Amino acid sequence: MPDSGIVVGQDFAVGSQDADSMSALLQPRAGLLMLNCHPDFKPPSGFRKEPALVKGCVLTDYYMDH
Repeated sequence: MPDSGIVVGQDFAVGSQDADSMSALLQPRAGLLMLNCHPDFKPPSGFRKEPALVKGCVLTDYYMDH
């Protein structure tokens, strides 16, 4: 997974190439999720994985920075 991504809220999206910023955006208190379109994505136990409006993608609070 690359060091950048799209984090979505209810009516907006943001992104960053900084791993620390991405991790901060995905903290539970922020209420944001990352759009993940990797077909075999399975988050570790304890992380969310929800359907996204984009076919083949999910929303998750899991971010791996490498």
